[in-house]
Formats: sequence, structure tokens, C-alpha cells
Amino acid sequence: MYALLWVPYLILVFYLYNNHTKRIYAAALIILFAFLGYRLPIFSGFHAPLFHIGIIFTTTLIFTQFLLHKPRIYCDSYLFKVVGIYSAFFFLSVLVNFEQSVTIPTYIVRLVGYFPLFLLVLASINSKRDINILLIVIAAIGTIVAIIGIGQFLYNDSLWGVQSTRKIIGSATGEAFFTESKNVGYQGLQGFRVASSTSNANSFSAVMCMTLIISAYVFKKYKDNKLVRLFLYGGVFLQLVGLVISGSRTGVFLMALIFLFKIYTMLRNGQVKRLLQVLTLAGIASIIVLKAIVPDDYLNKSMLNRYASIFEKGDSSFLSGGVRMDRAWIPHLKRIQAEMFFLGYGSPGIPAEEDKDQMSRTTHNDFLGILYFSGFWGLLAFMLILIRYFYIVGRVPDLDLRSTLRLVMIAYLIFGIGAESFIHKGQPFIFWAIVAIAARKSALFETREQVRRPFMTGQEKKL
Repeated sequence: MYALLWVPYLILVFYLYNNHTKRIYAAALIILFAFLGYRLPIFSGFHAPLFHIGIIFTTTLIFTQFLLHKPRIYCDSYLFKVVGIYSAFFFLSVLVNFEQSVTIPTYIVRLVGYFPLFLLVLASINSKRDINILLIVIAAIGTIVAIIGIGQFLYNDSLWGVQSTRKIIGSATGEAFFTESKNVGYQGLQGFRVASSTSNANSFSAVMCMTLIISAYVFKKYKDNKLVRLFLYGGVFLQLVGLVISGSRTGVFLMALIFLFKIYTMLRNGQVKRLLQVLTLAGIASIIVLKAIVPDDYLNKSMLNRYASIFEKGDSSFLSGGVRMDRAWIPHLKRIQAEMFFLGYGSPGIPAEEDKDQMSRTTHNDFLGILYFSGFWGLLAFMLILIRYFYIVGRVPDLDLRSTLRLVMIAYLIFGIGAESFIHKGQPFIFWAIVAIAARKSALFETREQVRRPFMTGQEKKL
């Protein structure tokens, strides 16, 4: 029965994609389903998520259009190539090692859509207007993801895609760090963290951080429209609630740093009155969140203790540094093999059987994870993607857009310090979209002269 929805969905995607000025909405729709198509029960009957159906369909359209009409798409040649190399090594590593891990089929399903998503966004952006539309949609998606997370937190009901997830505090009996329970949010006896429609609670927090940064940019673009501003205020408020209830110390710490930097910037620019308004609104919002949504018992026993541990040392401290370093980073660094120079293992770390109780199953670090997954060349390509991305973004004439694209990528990388963000279902959909924005230089710069002046190496070509 669910498969019957594929037909109108693909017709809509085709209609949007086929219209040059509306193509960006096809990309936006597919990114929306990327966030919704995995967890919510309404989509559970699909044998393949709508994201993959849409991305394969549009990729076919892109190559068909290229073969028949050879349209001109100006993009950064260097960034396009390293993204292709990175994706190719990932895909090859998964295929070569396919029979060696029961988790690899899951990884290939996740990864197969990322490079096509990059292609779709690249082909859909024709102007600065399209970039703004895409960022507006991502900000709106952040609000939807926040609403789902809040629903999970407040209601133990399948409508919100309730799932087993990680708990905030351990038990007195010293039971396993990961446990199975359908009681999430404040209804969980141990204080279980919600994940919304993403992979886990940390991924949920990462998405909230990235969409909050993008929402701030959108807010500036529509500062004169009172109705739009009202919706944006509501969206930012819901995303802040989602960030808090995720229980992610990394997310709260990151947003606190950004907030302090914003205060410093406003003071330096003499915006004292504006700063007082922001602090007042933030204070009122905090009181509403803590009193109206979070029960006192949960707040006192779980949430505050969780965030207070940022300033503690030990295994339960910020980023769980001791556990990750002792059981993940150091052991995986020691196990780097010469064969990884050519190709990885198709999985973010495979510990030896005899060490399975002392060593983490995964590397808990993006760079280590990519090394194990795709080998040295895949890691090198990923690093070149980042270098080229910041190089291009650093020359964008729109200061607000430049700052936004920088901060969103920094937020992604900070979460990658303690986890393999590239295999999560959440922040990678934003990551590949903003990398595609950077690759589409001719839309970032108002004139061809602005494109050429900071890039005199001939790194722009037609696709």
C-alpha cells in the first residue's frame, strides 16, 4: 500500500526538477525525506526510504540530461574531484569487505545517497536565491526534527517514533552503558535520551546546532518581515528545546561558546541595547523551557547532573574522554595497518576478537573512522574536501553567509571529534548540502569577475 505513494512522489519530484527555477525545491523535498524516512512509523512500511528512491531517481535524471543536452553547471573542479574520490573509496571499501561484517549492508544503504545528494544540490543551485531557499528549508527541517524530539520526550507513543536509545545516567547496579527500553525522555526511570528522527541523541543535538546556526542567518535575511520573524522565533525556540532535551553536552557546550562569541561581538560593536534584548529573550525562553516542559524531578536528577559533568573529570565527564581515548582512539591508532594505505575495511573500526570487551567497536572519531572505513586515500580526500571548502567559503563576499557556512562546518567537525558523524542519519544530509553550496562558486559570487579574482588557478569548470 505504501508503495502507491511512490508514484505521486516521483511525479512531484520530476515536475520540480524539470523546472529550472524550481529544481531547488526537489532537492529540498528529498533532504526533508532524508530526515523523516527512517524513524517515523508512517514510513516504516517502505522497503526503501523515500530519500533513496528520490535520490536515485534524480541522479538518473541528471545523467540523462547531461548525456542528451550537456547542460553547463559551473562548479569548483578541485572540490568536485576530491568529493568524487572520497565517495569512490568509501563505496569500494564497502563492496570489497561486504561479507565480513553484518553491519556493512546498513552502511552501504546510508552512504549510497551521499554523493548523489551532493550532485543533486550542485545541479539545483542556479543563483544566490536558490542558496537562500535551501538554507530556509534546512532551518524549517530543523524545527520539524525538534518537534519530533519534543514529542518523544513528552509522550511515550509510537506516533513520535519512540525508539530504544541511550540513557543519561547510569544505574547503581553498574549495568551496561547501552540498554533497551521504550520509555524515553522524562518518563524513563533512568532518564533516557531522545533521538528524534536521527541516528541517536548526539546526532539529534548536532542537527540542532547546525540548524540553529542556519536559522540565525535566515533570521537576518527576513528581519523586516514580522510574520516570518514570528515563525523564525518559534523555530529557534523549538530547536533550543530540542538541543537541551537531547542531553548532549557537546551541543550545549558548542552553543554556549557561540553565544559568548556573539556577546563579545555585540559589545565590541557597541550594540549594548540589542544585547540586553537578546539576553532578556534568552532568559524568558529558558524559564519557559525549564518550567513548562521539563518536570522538576527530571530537571534536578537527570538533566542538570548531566550538564554539570562538563566540568568533571573521569569516565563520565565531558565527551566521555577517558572511555573514548582508552577504549577507542588509542587502541585503533595502534591497530593501523599498512594495508590501509590502499583500501579500508568498509567499517569504522573492527577490533580483534580477544579485545572485544576492552576495546570500543567503533573509533568514536571522524578522521579515525574514515581511515578505517576507506583507507588512507579516502581520509586524504576528506581532508582535502575540508581544506578546499574553507578556502572557498573564506572568500565569499556576503559576510553573513560566509560566517554561517564556516560555523555550520565547524559544528559538524566538533561533533566528529567524539563520534563518526559521517555514518549518522542526520548531520551528513546537511554536510553534503553545504559542501555542494561551496562547490557552486558562481552562485556564491555575484559576478564572474568575483569568481575569478580570488581563484586564479583555473579551478572552475563546466559539468
